[in-house]
Amino acid sequence: MKSAINQQLTRFSICLFFLFIFSHNISAQTTYKVVCDKTDNTVKIVETKNHSPNYVPIKSGFPFRQIAQKWIAENYSTTDCNPEDIINKIKEEEKKAAAPTTGQTTGAVPPATTSVLVQPGAATLAPQIHYYNSAFIFNAKFSDLGRPFTLKSNFAPGFGVGFEQLFGKKYYLGIGLGIDFYFADFSETPDLGKFSFYLGKIPLFIGYRTYKNHYFVMTEIGAEFNTNIKATNEDFNFQGKIPTDNSYDFTARIKIGKGKFMLIMGTEIWMTELFKDDNYKMVSVYLGLRLAF
Repeated sequence: MKSAINQQLTRFSICLFFLFIFSHNISAQTTYKVVCDKTDNTVKIVETKNHSPNYVPIKSGFPFRQIAQKWIAENYSTTDCNPEDIINKIKEEEKKAAAPTTGQTTGAVPPATTSVLVQPGAATLAPQIHYYNSAFIFNAKFSDLGRPFTLKSNFAPGFGVGFEQLFGKKYYLGIGLGIDFYFADFSETPDLGKFSFYLGKIPLFIGYRTYKNHYFVMTEIGAEFNTNIKATNEDFNFQGKIPTDNSYDFTARIKIGKGKFMLIMGTEIWMTELFKDDNYKMVSVYLGLRLAF
């Protein structure tokens, strides 16, 4: 099974490689420009030789379409554009270039000036957004870990710490590494008191990120691989229960903040049992903080 999967991945990688080479060979035969299309007021990439009257030029001279797309992503937060604003900006720059300089008398021969290339549409560019894709995570957690032990209270609080790395901007893929601790009260059981448990986590998730009024909003869904749960007191026998070697949970969360500092609200719903021969699947909700760098 693994061999077949590896063969498929190898074939897919080879196809991607040749597709990448082929696309670069084709794009090298021409150049591209970024324009504002009057028909639907959107920013587009077209060939430089395309002189349609519906296209208001913004920036040209890109050797590859991918480079033009990267320039749009770095300079525009939305693909919407206003062709009237761009045209007016061009006219304003032309007027400034034609107007006499301070102290120049009427009728005098204007001094020789060095022409300055003014990029049309500069006034319509949105501020460049910095996406912070590396971050430490700190969560306060609230679970029902007391339920499988039939404790007086099913509620078991805890906390989690971890690190996450994102790949992408508006849409992104994320992977992380963390550890969670939970606390349960066994005081009503003879010779037992309060115990703490811990387990490691490797989350894998996808997300969508928006930016408005200097605030980011990130929504994410994914799955987490969990190591077997352990007690900090090695003498604790889990009341005869045997932890599974690993478990998986579904996670969903939302993050809100100004990039470097974001609040987190999320939930984890276990898809597999935490203990062998036991139908218990843990549920946890949490509030936390994302500190990016």
